[in-house]
Amino acid sequence: MVRPLVDMCLDFLANHLSLVDNFHYVPQHLMESLVKLVKPQKTRFDDILKLIDGNYYDSVTELTIAGSRFMTAKSIKELVTKMPRLLCVDFSRCSDLSDNALIELANAKLESLRLGYCGRLTNFGVSTFTKLCPTLKVLDLSGCTLTDEAIKKVFENSPNLTEIDLGGCMKLTNSSMSAIGWCKKLEKISIVNTLITDTALGD
Repeated sequence: MVRPLVDMCLDFLANHLSLVDNFHYVPQHLMESLVKLVKPQKTRFDDILKLIDGNYYDSVTELTIAGSRFMTAKSIKELVTKMPRLLCVDFSRCSDLSDNALIELANAKLESLRLGYCGRLTNFGVSTFTKLCPTLKVLDLSGCTLTDEAIKKVFENSPNLTEIDLGGCMKLTNSSMSAIGWCKKLEKISIVNTLITDTALGD
């Protein structure tokens, strides 16, 4: 069976975003199909941003770009400008996500952020982000190379936190839980594959 020409064109575009300056000429219903074909882990983040244009994205509240590459502070700032109503973001396994880029994301006033295995993030970036984004309710830091001091700051800065994933943060010890009392709304926490013991969580 021969594939429709439109499908073939969309597939080509999805795999060659870098060859296109903008997508203003693509009808909205085709843009939605194109976005679904893009593979973030094989695509530069700047190229993905080309797809995020127009009034349609003003109302978007959730975004998943797990595994994307070459994320800069400039590109994150552009993202927040193009999608001002973002509440939930998944940047898991975005290995190029830096502290400065993460801090730019704080301007979005997110409620949920997943940063699992973002290897470039440091104590400074994560603690600064949470200080600037007190609206956060869900935070995934699994697999990040953070220390106790960063997690203490996260708890102190996040009064609305209800869920946090610290699984695989191998440097964390019981000391990181000393500030958990700041999170009165916390309902769920994952500490698998850390040095934190159940006793540190109390009752």
